[in-house]
Amino acid sequence: MSFSIGKSVSAANAEDDSGPCHLNYDKERKWDPYYLKDQVKEVGLTKDFNLYQIRLWRSYLSIFFVLHILVTIGHCLLLLVFAEIREMIYIDVAVYSGCAVLLLSILSINFCDALVARHNWVMLFSSALGASILLSADIITATYHYHSNTKMVVASFYDVYIVFVIYMYLPIPSVCQVLVLGTTASLIYMVHFIAFMTTEIHPKQLLSSGLIIDAAHYMCLNLMGIFYRITTNMMVRSSFLDRHQYVKEELWLRNAKWHEKVLVDSILPPQISKSLQSEIRRRITVVQQGLRVPITTLQRSMAVQIHPEVSILYADVVNYTRLSTTLNVETLINILHDLYGRFDKAALMFRVQRIKFLGDCYYCVAGIIEADPDHAKNCVDLGFAMISDIQEVREIYDVDINMRIGVHSGTIFAGVLGEAKLQFDIWGTDATIADVLESTGLPGCVHVSSRTLSYIDEEAYEIEPAPSWAAEHPLLIKYQVQSYILRSYRYTLIDNKFEENIRFYSLVRSKSPTNLQAKNENETLEDVFREQLHEEFQKMPVFRWIFLEGLFRHRQYDADSNIPNISPVCLTYRDKDMENLYLNQKDYIFKYIIPPCAISVPR
Repeated sequence: MSFSIGKSVSAANAEDDSGPCHLNYDKERKWDPYYLKDQVKEVGLTKDFNLYQIRLWRSYLSIFFVLHILVTIGHCLLLLVFAEIREMIYIDVAVYSGCAVLLLSILSINFCDALVARHNWVMLFSSALGASILLSADIITATYHYHSNTKMVVASFYDVYIVFVIYMYLPIPSVCQVLVLGTTASLIYMVHFIAFMTTEIHPKQLLSSGLIIDAAHYMCLNLMGIFYRITTNMMVRSSFLDRHQYVKEELWLRNAKWHEKVLVDSILPPQISKSLQSEIRRRITVVQQGLRVPITTLQRSMAVQIHPEVSILYADVVNYTRLSTTLNVETLINILHDLYGRFDKAALMFRVQRIKFLGDCYYCVAGIIEADPDHAKNCVDLGFAMISDIQEVREIYDVDINMRIGVHSGTIFAGVLGEAKLQFDIWGTDATIADVLESTGLPGCVHVSSRTLSYIDEEAYEIEPAPSWAAEHPLLIKYQVQSYILRSYRYTLIDNKFEENIRFYSLVRSKSPTNLQAKNENETLEDVFREQLHEEFQKMPVFRWIFLEGLFRHRQYDADSNIPNISPVCLTYRDKDMENLYLNQKDYIFKYIIPPCAISVPR
């Protein structure tokens, strides 16, 4: 879902240039807080946004911890160094130091991820209690010095500091709650001013003693704080929505690239498709640069490859010709689709690369993807699996069909033909022999050569001599090929050890690198996408201590996330081109967005 403002160009052009704009852009204001809140809710990211906001508040708290420790130390040093009556200052140092320890201890509860995620009221309660502790430090010291017989001036120290801390650092989720807390703190300080600073002033002279100035001062502080909080909230929500859009597009793009790779690998072997895809990407880059594309590299990638020690399987559907003349086209296509779909799954299971199918002919090769010492066994076992599959199809559709299968082991030539439409194929004498073994075999049996038989365990199969017409075939006589008929095998077809080998290019069983494939049949792609999106939100960076990175890392910083190339001093990009690109972007807080209907489009 796009969060950008505006409609398509065609929709804009459809309106008359001089007519009114009928599109309601008021609801599309990007920096409207209510609109952004509704957008987060609409896309179902309320929970993720709340979790991310908790992470942000924890990062702000980590900054406040360091800040308050420095402020407390500096304040106590100033009191000890410059106070005239040092004996009376020790109580101040003790109170401010104790309040700092107590404050940080209470606010530390917000770093308990599970507790804060389950009970959001913990943030508000700890923040209110922390602000009360800071207020108590001023009230306690003021009360102590007011009732002591000294000439020290009783004043507040944390008044402005507390208001800034409430609006900037305390983890209070709601804007109304932070406004109430900030206003309450300001009113308490107004009462503190009246109680301790104006005791000797007549009530009629309170207005002229600075009370109005203090009231205006606190009101301006709260207005500035609430403006900061609302603006920050809008920026965080807008950034979160932009991040959601980016992550969503990135995940879908990665998933689309994976499916594209799966599709190409289902047509071409991975060792060929990988170089082909790299070459295509290189050509696209060259074209974008305005250069001419050479053809020599692609021609070299199309060169024929030699594959020794492989096994070739040819399979043919018996009675296919009569079937094609007696059944209607739709039924015939459904039968072939079901049959070849079963064959493809079986080929994946036995690590055999399907080359292609021509009508009722289906042929494949084992050992062409990678060297496999069990290439012959895998081909033979695949043949029996195909026979079992066609028997099931025969019972389902009530048709009289069977399979003839021939398997031969040897050396083949493989490569890709074509320019506009690529086609992977195999050639060689051994491939022709496998084709002859199929045509001279028996239905429901696997016809293998003596070389293939030498690669497999003969005790696992029932073996008998080949039929006489096979021994009389000119090609088999020419190359002195002895053949045998395998009628059955003595092991279970469904073997769990093959499940882990289902890889390469399966659109059904393989797992996507981005884990966007459904984990079970009841889990939809959208559910897995939500899970991946949640994981990406967990990686969204928050504040980390750059200056102390060598000593420790901020606990909320994910080491796997990308580290921006930003200067820690001025928060600018070290790369000048990136900095200029960033500076030239529009600031949507201070600039209005002109609807497309307000722009005259030339005809």
